[in-house]
Amino acid sequence: MHYGISRATRYCAFVLLLIVDAFSLSNFTNYQSVISVNDIIVLGKKAWAATSGGLLFIDPENHTQTLFSDIYSFPDLDLTSLSLDSKGNLWIGSSRGYLYKRSPDGRSTMFGSYFGAQWGIRDIVAYRDYVIVGSSKGCAIFDPIKGVSVRNTTAMDTAGDPSVNAIAVHNDSLYLGCNNGYDAFNVSGDNLQNGTYLDPSQWTATYTGSAIVSFADSSGTLLPQKNPSLFIGQSLYYSQNTADSFSFKSADSMEVKIPGTSYLYAGKDLIFKVPGSVTRLASDENNNLWVGTDQNYLYYRNGAQVTQYKVQGLTFDYCNRLYASSTGAVWVLPQVSENPPWWQGIASYDGRQWTLFNRFSTPGIGAFAGGGPDFHGICEDRDGNMWFGTSGANVRYYDVRKNLWTILYFAGDTTGNNYGNDSIRQLSVSENIWGKHDAIAQDSSGYMWVANYSNTTRLKSGCLVCYDPTHANIPNYRRFFPISDNDHHIPHISAMSVDARGTLLVGGDNGRLLALSHNGHPLQNGVQVVLYRSDLTGVTAMSATSSGATYISAGKVLYKYTTTGNALAAIATIQNSITGVAAETDSLIWLGTSDGLVRYDAGKDSMKTIDMTNGLISNAVKDISIDKKNGFLWVATDEGLSRYALGHSSVPIAGNASIIAYPNPFSLSNPSHREIVFKHCAAGARVFIYAMNGSLIKQLSRENDDAYQIDDNPYETTLHWIPSKKLAPGTYYFIGQSQKPVKTKKLLIIP
Repeated sequence: MHYGISRATRYCAFVLLLIVDAFSLSNFTNYQSVISVNDIIVLGKKAWAATSGGLLFIDPENHTQTLFSDIYSFPDLDLTSLSLDSKGNLWIGSSRGYLYKRSPDGRSTMFGSYFGAQWGIRDIVAYRDYVIVGSSKGCAIFDPIKGVSVRNTTAMDTAGDPSVNAIAVHNDSLYLGCNNGYDAFNVSGDNLQNGTYLDPSQWTATYTGSAIVSFADSSGTLLPQKNPSLFIGQSLYYSQNTADSFSFKSADSMEVKIPGTSYLYAGKDLIFKVPGSVTRLASDENNNLWVGTDQNYLYYRNGAQVTQYKVQGLTFDYCNRLYASSTGAVWVLPQVSENPPWWQGIASYDGRQWTLFNRFSTPGIGAFAGGGPDFHGICEDRDGNMWFGTSGANVRYYDVRKNLWTILYFAGDTTGNNYGNDSIRQLSVSENIWGKHDAIAQDSSGYMWVANYSNTTRLKSGCLVCYDPTHANIPNYRRFFPISDNDHHIPHISAMSVDARGTLLVGGDNGRLLALSHNGHPLQNGVQVVLYRSDLTGVTAMSATSSGATYISAGKVLYKYTTTGNALAAIATIQNSITGVAAETDSLIWLGTSDGLVRYDAGKDSMKTIDMTNGLISNAVKDISIDKKNGFLWVATDEGLSRYALGHSSVPIAGNASIIAYPNPFSLSNPSHREIVFKHCAAGARVFIYAMNGSLIKQLSRENDDAYQIDDNPYETTLHWIPSKKLAPGTYYFIGQSQKPVKTKKLLIIP
């Protein structure tokens, strides 16, 4: 039934410009899950896909794919929609409201009109000289020439729900798929330019009682659809979500069932099925089918052959804990679901490739479920092997060189309850025995220390286990601080660290902190408690420096412990709860908090906050770790990973491919824009700045400019330039040179 809209006009008119901190953005690289494909657009036989972790380009004939996820182009990596305009520009929408344009030659432009208004973009269509934007809060008309939103309405839907799921323009009418039906507006003439678009009476709504998520064109007739659909030839292709389980064999030959399956139909014929839900359908010039899914990447059907395209990248967003190893690889632990899906597991990234370890892909690793969602325990031993403590499913030991996983049982109990015998032993993947271990550390003598969760009803034999991994003889372990030890028992050990002098620090969420020492033989001779405190707020993280200091976070307070003098002192208090600590130097400390990063200079007692406005992927920081080999700070958040370049590295920079300039754009009138800094130049490199016509504007080098090297790093050069106020605004190019030139990069000078 069609009916007119006759209520007071409700619309918002905004023109917002996004101002980006170019310096901070240049330091960040972000990673989000890439498993969701939200939109697909096909050019010939090649496809672009908007994924939850960036823009994907696929060439099926050459079997190649490329993921574009740099922060300059995509401050928000969760891409939701794609459209191609008449000039060949690819327009891209994001879930946080960023609108991006990618030109045919690969140049990127970012617009923040809808980000500032918190209009999460759901669909876009390039039409005439505009881009029509459908969002969670209404429909807008974006002017690409002016770079602003010129018409925005929330009053097009009679049901009062302004959410727009899908957009189509058909026979001079604009159609919006909404949550209760669809709306239509006549776009002939200049109706998009004048006030007609904002007049509710000019919209026609059709109530269907269900959400419209796509429109299918059937020989000139537009059909609103409840599921992702399209016509290929005379056949309607559509998906139907079911509760059926999708089954397959795991790496350990166990039967695995994934809840939910989507069936793909052509007319009445079932053509194939995929796990999870279908998000988008598209076709190429040869009538081959592309299928995007919510949790299983992208499928391509050529005739009867179906190919799944998996995107190389992170598979989960909620990153609970991380550790940057001595090799430069980063290890990431997820927030674990009760029945972990295929995309949750232990992830590692070596700078080139992501690897996911879980029961679906990895023999011998077993399941991580068994207790709470928090997966916290992580440690690298002195042989470069990794240890992981789960929240209910015991300990995983990974021999990196042998690529071999072992499940170890530490949660023994001498009181005779049902939690197994007291020995440390290896478990099979089928043994379901409970054990929660949220912290692991190795001391200077090679002993492993494992936190053992306990309370009045279970695991009374000791909250801390010392284990000798080099000997299989019994006893090769000892349990410390049982529940009967009222002074030192910590039911839930939340953090551990070993300082430069071998002192083991153990902290709990009940506010207790222990400093322990031993004579090199803790299994035979036990430990000495050299410090005991019980007045702290819950201990969350620790980080030791080479000088012997250990920084400890408890609540909103940062403490410093020094073995010399056995002293613990509160040195700083911040506004938000501290979730992670990483010491860059003896006096420069990074803090992860519930509201961003804090860079604390203990020597100057000064703080600087870095958050989402600077490029951080989310302000809800869960953990941080420093990759000292490559000079990165890794940040785990509830929405993915951020990697922050600290500006120094132990690896010499030989080329200039990673050179950056900031601020970029550079404003001639902005008093805070005094100079342009060129960073990550190879040692001894020169930088050349050119005008659009190819003329050389400036040559920078250490010999003739005020260049300097980054503190404590002899491996790279930083150059800076103060442009003349008479320099004409416009686009310039810069290139870094040592022995060989590299690709030029853009430098924008604005008034």
